[in-house]
Amino acid sequence: MDLSAKQVRLLCLPTGAFFDTESSIPWNSLEDGCLKNIQLDHNISPILWDRSTNNPAKRIETLDVVPSARWRIDGSDNQGAQFHVVPIFTPTPSLKRIDVFIPSQECHPPHLRNALNSAWAFCLRDSRVASLGLARHIIRALENWTNEVGEDRIAKGWEDAPYGSRIEIDRICANPKDMICTFKYDYYLEDCALSLSALQSMWGYPLSVYPDTIDINTLTLIRQLHDTISLVSLPKSGKREEVIFKSTTQDTRYLYHELKLLLAMPEHAGIMSRPLYLVTGKTRHGEEKVFGFILPYYRRGNLADILGHGKHIGSLSLKDQLRWARQVTQTLKVINSPPAKFYSELKVDNLLVNEDGNIVFIDFEQSGQFAHIIYPETLLLKQETG
Repeated sequence: MDLSAKQVRLLCLPTGAFFDTESSIPWNSLEDGCLKNIQLDHNISPILWDRSTNNPAKRIETLDVVPSARWRIDGSDNQGAQFHVVPIFTPTPSLKRIDVFIPSQECHPPHLRNALNSAWAFCLRDSRVASLGLARHIIRALENWTNEVGEDRIAKGWEDAPYGSRIEIDRICANPKDMICTFKYDYYLEDCALSLSALQSMWGYPLSVYPDTIDINTLTLIRQLHDTISLVSLPKSGKREEVIFKSTTQDTRYLYHELKLLLAMPEHAGIMSRPLYLVTGKTRHGEEKVFGFILPYYRRGNLADILGHGKHIGSLSLKDQLRWARQVTQTLKVINSPPAKFYSELKVDNLLVNEDGNIVFIDFEQSGQFAHIIYPETLLLKQETG
């Protein structure tokens, strides 16, 4: 049975055993795509003509790959309601972290949710999501929008938009031409981001601790790997070309907290190195603020992928597994000492493997498993005293 993201979340709760998937599935309006909370009447057949896939007015014309598409989807987030898109009709689009947002899956017409494989967007977050019918449907809606508005106008809107803005699609319907796309400028990140001088004043670290700054407009996006992870290239220089840009489109507190820990923790082979650069950009008021930082890119990927692939082809060796286990234990001992004191994101996805085949810990936001509620003092941005 096809379930929406909201139903999956309900099933994951301790009370999920008592969740009735049959009577709890709400019917949706196929005209406006909005939830009407109409209780399902079991005495009436749900296979009505206006909801039938045999009705030409409600049928999706095609879910094939869009030929010569001018947009690309690199991944998704927010339980399949947020998609990382890149306009590829401009040579080098600015790195603005502008995502496409669609209504949550419980607002999709049931027959379309099934046809588009919407529920899979809840599970897939990387580039594989682009193969889903839902992603291709979104691309068609963006293509129609581009035809109507014009490439130049959209490119101008993209350039002028503040960092962390969004493109909203009002509904999911059979005909992508009926899905209205709208640019939404969002100044939240600009307003809550801090300048380098503000961070220096709060933390009290000597200037020698901070890396050099680099302007966000000089970075070129290669691919969006995760909601907070962008694979980018630096301006041509003698340094590494492909690097990771760590940023956020939500709460900057966790981003700055991770930056503070990376600057304060002792260098260790098993811990992500200090940032190579701080990434700054000017706001609409002309202020220079920190939007993220640059980290090395580990091409071999994370331990989850390596274990899965190795198990599949039978290449995992006991020697490597024991070495990785020892490295994880040794690194955790270092992390559990000040200033970090604990690590809340211990999962194989956050254990990268470097070129030498050794484990490197990443993701020190300390936002997982409600760590900020259990240990609220760890999220203080101000310099600890005493």
